[in-house]
Amino acid sequence: MGIKKVENTRKALLLGATGLVGSFCLKQLVNSPIYSEIYAPSRAKLDIASRKLINPIVNFDQLDSLHEMFSVDDVYCCLGTTIAKAKSKEQFEKIDYHLVITLAHLAHSAGARRLAFVSSMGASKRGSFYLKTKAKVEAGLTELGFQALHLVRPSLLLGERKENRVLEKFAINVFSKTSFLFRGFLLRYKPVYAKDLASFMIVCLTEKKDGNYVHESNVIV
Repeated sequence: MGIKKVENTRKALLLGATGLVGSFCLKQLVNSPIYSEIYAPSRAKLDIASRKLINPIVNFDQLDSLHEMFSVDDVYCCLGTTIAKAKSKEQFEKIDYHLVITLAHLAHSAGARRLAFVSSMGASKRGSFYLKTKAKVEAGLTELGFQALHLVRPSLLLGERKENRVLEKFAINVFSKTSFLFRGFLLRYKPVYAKDLASFMIVCLTEKKDGNYVHESNVIV
């Protein structure tokens, strides 16, 4: 999927730049003529150089002094963890819900008009703790009142991760070889390449209309 080639001076805030989707999003944003500045806060320095990139080294528990990075047009939120990595449901919720909502609120209050968020297929109040949390985040982001809000619900994400996830790697190997089977009502379960998801998010915020949208895996191409 291509990104609209229009020179502009828009500013973007990328949250979760070190993750699977976020890393692809970062590469595409710095190469996009649409944006003049990309703020990508992280706990450690990012391994990428660009005159557009502003990489604040932050403690996400102390955000009071980082007003400038929230004064953007568009927000790309790729933040997320797993319960196994977070070690507890409470810590998982702190990252996947409270941190996401706090950062989005700060950006919206500073003038950000558009936000794209990587949620999860099956996000629902009636799902597992993980899916309930994703649904709660979606509801919280909707309440903030962005001019354009794109909630993206990918199925299994394909791509090389930094951490070792044995079961996920097994599933990726199986699905990558049987992707041709995902047709009709099964299309929404088709795995998505992280690179394609990143491209889709950028298109959502730069080409699509205002309003609130939910995008399932079958439209991420």
